[in-house]
Amino acid sequence: MNDRTRQVYFSYKWGGESERIVNELEAALKLKGITSVRDKTALGYKGKIGDFMREIGRGNAIVVVISDHYLTSDNTMFELVEIAKNKDVHERIFPVILQDADIYKPVNRIKYIKHWEDKKKELNEAMRTVDLANLQGITEEMNNYDTIRDHISGLTFLLKDMNALTPEMHENTNFLSLIGALEETLNAAPVGAAQQTASVSIVPSPTVDLQSQRFAPAWLRNRPIAIAALVSLLGVVAAAWIYIAAGGRFARVEEVGSQTTESADSDQFSKSATRGNDLFDQNRFADAVVAYTEALRINPESHVAYLNRGSSYLHQRQYPQALEDLTDAVRLNPQHVESHVLRGLALLGAGRRPEALDEFRKATALDPIGPLGTCSLAAALWLERKAPAPGKSIGVCSNDSFRQLLAEVTGGESP
Repeated sequence: MNDRTRQVYFSYKWGGESERIVNELEAALKLKGITSVRDKTALGYKGKIGDFMREIGRGNAIVVVISDHYLTSDNTMFELVEIAKNKDVHERIFPVILQDADIYKPVNRIKYIKHWEDKKKELNEAMRTVDLANLQGITEEMNNYDTIRDHISGLTFLLKDMNALTPEMHENTNFLSLIGALEETLNAAPVGAAQQTASVSIVPSPTVDLQSQRFAPAWLRNRPIAIAALVSLLGVVAAAWIYIAAGGRFARVEEVGSQTTESADSDQFSKSATRGNDLFDQNRFADAVVAYTEALRINPESHVAYLNRGSSYLHQRQYPQALEDLTDAVRLNPQHVESHVLRGLALLGAGRRPEALDEFRKATALDPIGPLGTCSLAAALWLERKAPAPGKSIGVCSNDSFRQLLAEVTGGESP
């Protein structure tokens, strides 16, 4: 099996200037003894296109040739989202940005957001004209449109913030700077690193979202209807698992961390934490605090319980208490994006803006294209006075709970 950490992958739209650049760069890499992988040569007859695009997403060094057609193509945008899902995206992608890719001004990037919103709307309207039972495979396309629409703003911002040089500069030097950067990444990568990355789950935990906002595809947000349809199509067990992945409450709150508790304590922890969730969903935040406090008495190492109790305090504008709990949540699980996001909001509510800015930056670094990561990026840019408030930035922050909490902690302030 080839080690993808030692190969350069190409993600590009066939034809025209994009393919010409890929051909030239591939030839230059061959002179350097560097193996390159592209669909036209690596994907044989009847090869699975989706599997190959996911393989590109797991690559350690990927040259992405960004054009207007790239940003509006289903397949190439699927590849770009797959690349970003596998973390360290800034270190793994090497962009060549063509002149027709209009990403350097916010007003121009909005047209790409609108493009994907329109595609989703068109497919959604067409889906309503047929029976749900006949939509096998179509819903997957809808999910892809959802994912691309949610990520296009963050991805284009990431690309425009990288000094990619111009295509002419690359060609005039026979891609000297680009190949040098690729060689540095390939030489630094441990053998097999990309294969290990591929096994990391990207499904968010059902117990650690912003409670009232679920990051499910639009077709799953109307849960009773969607779950009933899924039961008929997939069976009870499959529907239950999809519901859990969408942020449902089928799964009980589990203890987080390396410690375990006795069965009776575990059951009591679950009951207390679940009661806290139910009270939270009813906006009974003070009562939710009591329930989460009981859960923490049983398991004081649960970052989820600290997170949810901190969120309860945050909704009551009790910022010192919220900050204390959310600091513990970050301490117990420093890689958890939402803990950093909520801690940033608590710091903002407490008037500690420089520290809030740092926290939002950390959240963005952990998940540069996810819903919370893009909202954190919007908040950071706003705090730096480089962009409008996230609640007023079209297509930047689509998480209603984040925008609501931001408005609460800032008193509705805008720059």
